[in-house]
Amino acid sequence: GNFLNPALALLGQDLRKLPIGQKLNFANHPYLCKGLNIKITIFFILVFYLPKYAI
Repeated sequence: GNFLNPALALLGQDLRKLPIGQKLNFANHPYLCKGLNIKITIFFILVFYLPKYAI
């Protein structure tokens, strides 16, 4: 739904600030950023793995 768009936008902005984001530097490459599938993949990675590192 449309509610995913702001969430994906925020994930894109916050990804660089997170430790896991530094491991996913490939996501910052322009040719990958253009793909929605990549953002969805990052979204699921954060959903499933980030809670393990959450404070």
